[in-house]
Amino acid sequence: MKLEFHHLSKSALAGVLFMAIYQLASQSLSGSFTMSALFLFSALFSAYLLINEQLTPNQQHQTHYFLLLLGSWLPMFVLLFSQELNSTSYGVWFCVLIFSTFVLLKPSRAMRLNALALLSFWVYVLITGTRLSQIETGLALSLISILMGIINQQVNNLHDRLDIATKSDPLTGCMLPEQFKYELDKAHQLFHRYGTPFSLITIEYSTSFVSEIDLQTWLKEFTQLYQSRLRKTDALCRFNSHKFMILLPSTNQENANRLTLDLEKCAQAYQFSYLKQSHEYEKVPQLGFSSLNYSGDENSKRWLRSLQSNHHYPQQTNSARK
Repeated sequence: MKLEFHHLSKSALAGVLFMAIYQLASQSLSGSFTMSALFLFSALFSAYLLINEQLTPNQQHQTHYFLLLLGSWLPMFVLLFSQELNSTSYGVWFCVLIFSTFVLLKPSRAMRLNALALLSFWVYVLITGTRLSQIETGLALSLISILMGIINQQVNNLHDRLDIATKSDPLTGCMLPEQFKYELDKAHQLFHRYGTPFSLITIEYSTSFVSEIDLQTWLKEFTQLYQSRLRKTDALCRFNSHKFMILLPSTNQENANRLTLDLEKCAQAYQFSYLKQSHEYEKVPQLGFSSLNYSGDENSKRWLRSLQSNHHYPQQTNSARK
């Protein structure tokens, strides 16, 4: 999926590059050197992004794309309002920019930019006098923009769901161990760079459920209960078939101990489904809680290394039973 998005981004950048080169040549031949300079900027910038897209850090993508599109929309507006570009020609390049905007920018920002462009087009039509060709072009562009917005929103929703699925345990929805280790590494780097504290809570469990379905039901209810007690920044991970891990960013030992006690109490007080069945009290899972605040000393370093090298992943089979 990410590869398809990458190819789509390259196609959008190539579209902006082609438009900028075409307009650059057109404006140069007509003697409009100011407009040529604007389109030269768009051409060079889009070529730079097209060549170096994979080398650009992710956090800079949106900023670069926005600057590129802004530098492409503005000269097109100038041409439109100076009546150097008829509505039909404007519509062709408008479609290219609509496509590129929705592909390269986040949905909310893309919708705002395209709405502004459409509004400007209709204002131009009203000011210069409505003609049938202009109305037809405006309606077509509006329809294209709306359809692109709907498609883009659905694609991004599917991408977000896929991203969550690749990082989450399919049974419990908890973070997968590899993603948890990635978050752990980030917390570790923040500690050594800025002194930002973080803590970890380990929950080891043993069960004696006869049915695999009962075990899975308990795991789902258990994780849902704990997710409701954690902050959005906390990370709950089903680390292996008998252990949960919770990463608590920006949390000292005192707060970690307080949360550990709270989690232990709420697990004891919660009415799980298996408790509602008769003769099931002998199946009460055994839970063991411990917490650690990372301090950078040798003990905590050794424990952190052991977590980062642990490769015992959760299993969806009977090996999870005691």
